[in-house]
Amino acid sequence: YHSESGWQTLIEIIFEHYGLEVDQAAITIFVSFVPVVIDACVKLW
Repeated sequence: YHSESGWQTLIEIIFEHYGLEVDQAAITIFVSFVPVVIDACVKLW
């Protein structure tokens, strides 16, 4: 889950599926924070 390109691709597929416009700035922010939070939660569990 540390693959930046994997996260970007997943988000783009989800956005396109629901007909939403892909905003690269929002994707960059999401990819910067969400994997880190998931990693921290898993390690601290």
